[in-house]
Amino acid sequence: MADQLRRLVYELSALPVVKADVRYCSQLRDAAGSVPRNIAEGFGRFRPREFAQYVFVARGSVHELRDLIIDGEARGYWSASSVAHLDTLCVRVSAALSSLGQYLRGDGASRFGRQ
Repeated sequence: MADQLRRLVYELSALPVVKADVRYCSQLRDAAGSVPRNIAEGFGRFRPREFAQYVFVARGSVHELRDLIIDGEARGYWSASSVAHLDTLCVRVSAALSSLGQYLRGDGASRFGRQ
């Protein structure tokens, strides 16, 4: 889901009006790319609690991305309805990351069938 989110944001950032705003476009792409990059880096650490830290950083990037999407609407780059699918995907990714992070920290171990 994180990769799908990144790809959709890259498509969105390719709009001429967004590309013209170089700083905003860069922030948008960086936030979107940060989500799967942090998941991948955390996974490579091989320790559940350390992985969880990166998962929660990725979740923070999702929320940064949501704010940037709202900012793009305020700038007149798109309408809320045209990016509603992105917001829905952000919410899904954030929820998945929360669950994964809790599991990795041991907070939800019994919820996931572990004793």
